[in-house]
Amino acid sequence: MNVVIPSLHYQISVKFYKQILGFTLVHEDENCCFVSTGDIHILIHSDKENTEFYPNGHCIYLDIVVSNLKEAKRYLLKNGINIMKEWKDNDSSFLLIEDPDGNLIEIIEFINRG
Repeated sequence: MNVVIPSLHYQISVKFYKQILGFTLVHEDENCCFVSTGDIHILIHSDKENTEFYPNGHCIYLDIVVSNLKEAKRYLLKNGINIMKEWKDNDSSFLLIEDPDGNLIEIIEFINRG
């Protein structure tokens, strides 16, 4: 399965997914590229204007699981990424960030799991 992310800020988004989130560029052409990490494959597609489907850019919500949320938070802050929200529940801790187009990304660490 692939995820497609429409982007109004194509080059900035590609840089974000590669440099901040650690994805590898697999293929790129004039208007889109594939990036991947492990079994996660994302197509970033350049949109020249807002689409009628998602005019505010909040069209994708990604979950990325990490083993150390504190370390991930330090890394994100060091790289100038704003932490929009941080919370915990019984078995998980969360950070919420945005990519350059305002798509939401939830960083999760599962805790108290045996």
